[in-house]
Amino acid sequence: KIDPYSNETIFCPSYLTEFDEDCMPCYKSINYDFSPTPEEFLTYLPWFLSDIPVEMCPLGGKPSFGSIVILNPNYYKLKNLNEPPILASAFMTFHTSLGSSEELI
Repeated sequence: KIDPYSNETIFCPSYLTEFDEDCMPCYKSINYDFSPTPEEFLTYLPWFLSDIPVEMCPLGGKPSFGSIVILNPNYYKLKNLNEPPILASAFMTFHTSLGSSEELI
């Protein structure tokens, strides 16, 4: 929403969108064909990482990713766009079991 005092866009947690008429979701529906631009991704990443999923908006990322993505404060707080936005991350992935080492190649 727009902060009436600073006129800046501020984060509204998912649970507020139901009760605060000024808090509107960024994306009104889940559209799997839509991908954010790199700029949009970096803009909304801190909000996603701090948001807790609720029934109305289950897309919050804090439980799954909030502690494993380390954002760069020089990029986000000091607005130094020459710095990398993400300092570290750890994502777990898996693959089906391989039957032999030949299948690895």
